[in-house]
Order: sequence, then C-alpha cells, then structure tokens
Amino acid sequence: MDIKRNIKDAARQLGLDKGTLKKAQIQAIEAAVRGNDVFLVAPTGFGKSAVFQTTALLRKGITVVIVPLLSLLRDQVGKLRELGISAGYFCSEADSMTKLEILLALEEQEYLILYTTPESLHELCWLDPLIRTLVVDECHCVTMWGYTFREAYLAIGPILRLLSRRPVVIAMTATAPPEIRAEIEQLLSMDQVRRFQVPLHRKNLTFVIQPAESKKQREKALKKLLAKHLGESVIIYCPTKVMTDRVYGMVNKWYPGQVAKSHSEAEERKRNEEVFLAGQQNIIVATNAFGMGVDKPDIRLVVLYGLPLSPLDFYQQAGRGGRDGKKATCVLLYRDGDYQNNLRILEQSGTTAQGREALDSMKEIADSDECIVRQTLMFLGEDTASDCGKCSSCQRKRRKKA
Repeated sequence: MDIKRNIKDAARQLGLDKGTLKKAQIQAIEAAVRGNDVFLVAPTGFGKSAVFQTTALLRKGITVVIVPLLSLLRDQVGKLRELGISAGYFCSEADSMTKLEILLALEEQEYLILYTTPESLHELCWLDPLIRTLVVDECHCVTMWGYTFREAYLAIGPILRLLSRRPVVIAMTATAPPEIRAEIEQLLSMDQVRRFQVPLHRKNLTFVIQPAESKKQREKALKKLLAKHLGESVIIYCPTKVMTDRVYGMVNKWYPGQVAKSHSEAEERKRNEEVFLAGQQNIIVATNAFGMGVDKPDIRLVVLYGLPLSPLDFYQQAGRGGRDGKKATCVLLYRDGDYQNNLRILEQSGTTAQGREALDSMKEIADSDECIVRQTLMFLGEDTASDCGKCSSCQRKRRKKA
C-alpha cells in the first residue's frame, strides 16, 4: 500500500487544496493508519480535523469523534456532506442519526465519521466491532472537566476496554501542559502512543492585557475596542452566564441587531451561534464553552471580559481569532476583583488544587511585565527562547528603551 499516495488522495477528497498536508499532519495520519494511538498537540488553525478525517477515510469503518459540544458541529458536518463525505452526529437531539441511518451510511461508503459527546458514547457500544478509530478532540477536557462537572470524560477509557476490538485512539488539543498529558493517555487507555507536538506560537495573533480600575472603565475600554473593529467578526468571552447576559445587553444597546449570545436554552443558543457563524451578526457574547470547536476563520478580535481560569483557557479562547492566517488581536480586560470571583467559581465547581494553581499562574501572567506569549507557552510546555516582540508587555518594554 502506497500510504503517502493514499493520504494525498483522501486529502483531495476532503477538499484540501491539491491534497497538500503539513509534515506533522502526514506523520500523525501515517501512525494512526498503521495502528498506533496518536497524541497530537498543535495550535488552533493548524488543521487537526484534517488528521482524523483523513485517517477515517483510510481506516474505513466508523470513526467516532468525541467533542465537548455538538451545537457547533452542524456546519462542519454539513460541509463534509457537501463534499460527499459520509458524516453525521449521534446525540440526544431530534436530528441525531438513528441506528438504521448509521448502518445504511456505513454500508453505502464503508466508512462513517460520527460525532458525539462523552455523555452519549456508551450508547454507541452496540457498534462494536465496527468502531475502527476513536478521536477525543479538545482532549484537555478529560482532566479539566472530567473530575468536576462532566464525569463522562472519565468513562471513555473504561468503555474502550469493554469493546471486543479496540479502536485506534487519537487525542488532540492545542492546550495540554506536559504534566497532564501522561494522565490523559492513562485515562483514555491509550497504548503504543506516537506523540507529535507542533510549535504553538501563532505569529498572526497579538496579545494585549489591559487593566481596568473600575467596572465603568472596563465598559469604556470594550466600547472603544468594538468601535475600532466595527464591522469585523468579534467574540467577547465572559466567565459566567450572568456576566454574559449583562455584557450582551450592554453591547446590544451600542450595536442593535448585530449581537448574538451563546449560553442560553439549547434551541436559542443553536440559532444564535448559527447566525454568527454565517456572518449575519458579527459580534457574539459567550461563555468559554463557545470556544470549543468554533470554526469561523475571519474573527479579528477576541475580548476576554474577565480573568480566565487558567493560561490554558486564555490561549484556547485567544486561539479562536485569525484562523484564516490573517492578523487578529486578543485583549484581556482585567480587574483585580476578577481573581476573587474566579476563586468562588472554582469552589462552587469543586475543583482540585491543580485548578487553583492554574488560576494563580494566570494571575501572574496578567500582573507581570514579561512577554505574555512566552509566559503562556511556558505554562503549556513550550519553552520559547525569545519574547514575541508584539504583545502589550513587549511594546511597553520597547517604549521604555526608546
């Protein structure tokens, strides 16, 4: 079997320009096709989806893709189907694939890319041994959420061990510090793992940390940012649903009819997210859950309206910007009271000491005069030798020297 030629043909089938893939993508696909488990750490916009989608076409059978949220995948499944790719999703929603539809799809094309959530995975055990590949997208959620409010993440490994024919496991993320990677592999029952790490720094992103002394000052800063990026696609992240509602109400007064909101009831959230992704509204105010899997390439501004819970969350949310390779800006509007608010959030979620340490690391980055990018990437396990030269800290240093 000419594996490189087959990979190129599959990539063309997926609509990738001339079937071209990056070296790390090809290496990860080759490892999975040969039967190895794969752990891929790569930045947002790298093309992690192309890795498991190409693998799915080559390995045949069913590729189950576990994602944090299904609400944002309708667009992705729709695009795959337009290309003639056999794809769908299985969950508790009304338009989920039925058992009969799954079997018919597999019979028609010999493969199926089937998206699901960790909570619905156990309902797919009847497909044993048709599941050839299992993908855990945003795999940092296994440890970040599994021990608190989504215990189903911790059940993935035990479910895999119940299958008569163990599938290849592909775990992928942009944000997994080295100390949790081995734990993720263990919890997912991964074996004979091939590990691939792509440099995480994306040079098209500019990071800004902007302190605000009061609530009014932060509101003014947000208004100024939105005016500067008028007509462009913008995400505003808020740490809680209550703040999301408040900021949405405020921004909607400034730009009536241009603002969507993501956190509410399933049907309303689905509708709001779809209009934003389609470009019918150019601003969305959202909780951090919206960052998982959103694939809108032209986001020019990401605003974090409050201190993130960790550098992992910070980089994950910032990474939604500039996925088309063009310049984008990520701005953290930070108040001193944010830290105490986040401590209360962690206490309510029953988080571990590890969560408190991550929050402390995020506060250190926000309060520091050192390069924002270098500090964040060091937390994520990438020790960069030099400052980025573009973030707000680096720019302050340059002005002082001048």
